[in-house]
Amino acid sequence: MRACVQDRIEDAFCHLTPGADELIAFALPRDWLDWPVDRWEKGPDDDTPLGCVHPVVVTDHARRRTSTRHVLTSAWQRLDSRAGARVHRVGCGGVEDPRKLRLALLQSEAGLAGFGATPRAARTRPHFETSVTAPAPVIVWTRRGCDPEEADCAGSADCPGTAFLDALDGLVSRAPPAQLPRRVLSLRQRADAEDDHWARDIQLLWDDPRRFTDPHATAVHTRSPVA
Repeated sequence: MRACVQDRIEDAFCHLTPGADELIAFALPRDWLDWPVDRWEKGPDDDTPLGCVHPVVVTDHARRRTSTRHVLTSAWQRLDSRAGARVHRVGCGGVEDPRKLRLALLQSEAGLAGFGATPRAARTRPHFETSVTAPAPVIVWTRRGCDPEEADCAGSADCPGTAFLDALDGLVSRAPPAQLPRRVLSLRQRADAEDDHWARDIQLLWDDPRRFTDPHATAVHTRSPVA
């Protein structure tokens, strides 16, 4: 699969205007959203992580529905006026009722859901599903967050998930949501050069329908993760 993706990415670059900003988006089934696609090799003769060369995001394939794209477009029109975003923190303890989380994401000014635990964690899996289907325009988590098996973690100060959310707060408060893929690219480059950098396994679900080609409109998008 990796070799196929590498070929499709190279092919898609032929369709970009020279000098244009690129964005590589993997439209994945929901159970695959935690895949470390940003760590895949750039090419067969270049083992540089893909996410250290290009902005790489994931999207939920099921959110390609027209009605969901309409809701997301409206959300992004509101986000465009902001110089930064606010994180709705979902701690690894998962104490918030998922129904209240949905309401908060729909009605509050938070444009981003941040998770201290991975989507694999049973205690926060319902919250992740809720964030995806709300739909939240941006969701960020770490693939090495709070241990999914550590069921009794209450999100203390020494929890890696809490440390991740604290660092994430500082990042998104200073970055317009539209710039997050590029900001995360810079973070991944630094994390690749440093041991134990907080963003080494950061995963970014970033879904702006205005930036993605209609999957049925062109042959390019159906064959490539580059939009």
